[in-house]
Amino acid sequence: MSTKAWMTVVMFSVGSLAACGPSQELEQARGEVETLRKENATLKTRASELEGTLKKATQERDQLKAVVGRLPPAPAPVATPAPANPVPVKKGSATARK
Repeated sequence: MSTKAWMTVVMFSVGSLAACGPSQELEQARGEVETLRKENATLKTRASELEGTLKKATQERDQLKAVVGRLPPAPAPVATPAPANPVPVKKGSATARK
């Protein structure tokens, strides 16, 4: 549920309690409203911070892509020569026993 929806629900409940006069429920509802307002402000601040971080990261990514796009292509890998004929294994050597 969105914050506005929660605030509407709380306001309706506070409004109905206000008709009864001061009561423990009314004070509790007011306390909950204040808590929700503080949470909302905290979440808005955190969201703004995260948006700034995302914007900065996106700019850095775009800059790096631009730099990579300007680099010359990588040289082709050098082919390794084929190995020479294998060395014959002598009978009786440790390799031949395996």
